[in-house]
Amino acid sequence: QQQQQQQQKNQQQFQQHQQQQQQQQQQQQQQQQKWTEEEEKECREERQICKSEEKRCIKKLLSEGESQRSAEKECEKRKEKCEGRHEIRQQLKQVLKKVEEGNAISSSLSAILRGSQPSQTRKIEGRVTVGEKKQKIGEEETEVEMELTAESPQLRQPVEIRISANGQIRRPTEKWNQEEILKSDLTSKITVDGHFGYKGEEKKSLRSTIVAYRSDEMKNFVEKSEEYEKCSRDEQEGRKLSRSCRNARHIASALDKVHAKLSLPEELSENRFVQMATEATKLFFLPYSSQKTLESRQSGPQREYEIEAEVDGEGKYLSVRVEGNGEEVHAKNYPLLWNTKNMLPIATTKTLGNKIVQKLTGYSFPSSCDVEPKNVKTFDGRTYEYSVNDCEHVVFAEESPRPRIVVYTKRTQQKQTVKMVVDGEKFEIEIPKETRHSRNAQATIKVNKQKKSVEQLKEEEKSEPKETYVTKYEDGVYSIYSSKYGVEIVADGENLKVKTIPVVFRNKATGLCGDLDGEETADLQTGKQCILSESRLTGYSYMLEKDQCRGVPQQEKSQILREEQRCVKEKVEPTKVYEFFGKSLGQQRRVAGGQMHIIEEENNKVCISKQMIRVCERSFPKEVRARRVEFVCMTGHEAKVMETRVLAGDRLTELENLPTNFHQTVYEPSQC
Repeated sequence: QQQQQQQQKNQQQFQQHQQQQQQQQQQQQQQQQKWTEEEEKECREERQICKSEEKRCIKKLLSEGESQRSAEKECEKRKEKCEGRHEIRQQLKQVLKKVEEGNAISSSLSAILRGSQPSQTRKIEGRVTVGEKKQKIGEEETEVEMELTAESPQLRQPVEIRISANGQIRRPTEKWNQEEILKSDLTSKITVDGHFGYKGEEKKSLRSTIVAYRSDEMKNFVEKSEEYEKCSRDEQEGRKLSRSCRNARHIASALDKVHAKLSLPEELSENRFVQMATEATKLFFLPYSSQKTLESRQSGPQREYEIEAEVDGEGKYLSVRVEGNGEEVHAKNYPLLWNTKNMLPIATTKTLGNKIVQKLTGYSFPSSCDVEPKNVKTFDGRTYEYSVNDCEHVVFAEESPRPRIVVYTKRTQQKQTVKMVVDGEKFEIEIPKETRHSRNAQATIKVNKQKKSVEQLKEEEKSEPKETYVTKYEDGVYSIYSSKYGVEIVADGENLKVKTIPVVFRNKATGLCGDLDGEETADLQTGKQCILSESRLTGYSYMLEKDQCRGVPQQEKSQILREEQRCVKEKVEPTKVYEFFGKSLGQQRRVAGGQMHIIEEENNKVCISKQMIRVCERSFPKEVRARRVEFVCMTGHEAKVMETRVLAGDRLTELENLPTNFHQTVYEPSQC
């Protein structure tokens, strides 16, 4: 009897649960229906606004004396622009609805050639919207919506093309641990769904599913590679940022195989131009290809194709198999004659756009600086021996009285501290040094001296988007990234990497990472722009002796003072080549905010300020202050070259050694 009562009780609870679920579903459906009705109402209202604007426009132009025909023609253009804005907003809303939580960007393009008659109009319109869903580290989901409309007298109706794509890309959740990167599942998938045809008629469809993955052969290749083994030895020495480790992490994250399914309408697959392109592709792969006829399987109005592609571990040979439309074509070990470095196999550590930019700039964008336990590699590629101790060091800073960005670091036997100050806002992370007893020790994060957790920072970013944010990777690596200035610092308790966009702080950087001028010569200079006899001494000059840290040894401190007194400086000799190219450089390049020298003309002489003055390029000064500045005057060829360099935004350190001609009080913005 007790069992029966319990069963009845359970059944009642189950029925109540079902009723609650049904009520929730009904509420969701009602809410969805309400949202749909509101969207349709808003859509109709926006279209009605465009029509009303057209009527008001015609009425206004007629009252101003325009003819009926010209008024209608002009107002029709405005109506089309209004409807275009409406369409792009609708597309943006659809993409945002798909990504649920994230951001999206849209772009539209239209070109119209109008004839004397409406039937002679040629028009092409395109809209693209890309939305990115906010996911956890290592997962990216992107939605893309594309629409294209073409209208011409040669077409019986306008042609419409619509393509929707969804990309689910996986990237490593570890930053510097090559073994964990190799173990991780990085399989990525892209789905494409397209429709095309004449307006008002039934549309043809094409579909494609693309899956990229890493094979067991690729894993074996990585584990036996020279770079992987060399990196393991470097890691034991604490050199995680070595070239071999960068290459090992790159190939460990690579995907060597792609499997795709493609569905095309029969009319497209049998199109004469498509068949010609297919035959040309077969000839291209000769004599590495083979072909055989298969039994043709009809699948309605669509033609199904299956494609498999694979590259070897070094990205030098390509194998492709295509099956469909009654035949199978197989190309094996086709040699890729162009340079596929960092492109194939498909590396997932960087985006495609990033890889293309690196390829075009000779892998100098972004510039990076490595601070390892025993060595420092500057932005410009110079490596010197130096160990950061328990005193705070300036690693990278804008050379300015009020720098927009500064990076500090210090290191003890127990932990590493890194700081980034962006426009006065301070971000600080204390990372415990990893040992067998402290593998799970948590880092301490502070924003403006207030302790924060990674979860708290994520919640704050959801409510209010930030320009600087902190990221934690699963292998205990932390990152602070400033999207405003394109500067990122990455640290793990021992090593520190600084990355920056060179065009922002070119020739305006100082610190352990060098001057960022693109040349190794005179890369390391003290705060007074002096070149010391040893790189180690320059490193000591960027040490901030405070909080009872060890400080600079007395012998080295005396040597630095002696060498700074005589101060060997870099001298730039102007040439006619620089003058020739500098003119166009000065016209194209301007300071985006920061500092510039002042140019004055005095008695047919070009006078340039010794000190750089803060300027507001794309804004206006909120506050100004008076400042006494020294000027150097010159004439002739040297004056022209100096003027060109000033307009290009260069810092002229050699002016400090020239005699002062006069002083002048200038007004400098203290805040933009």
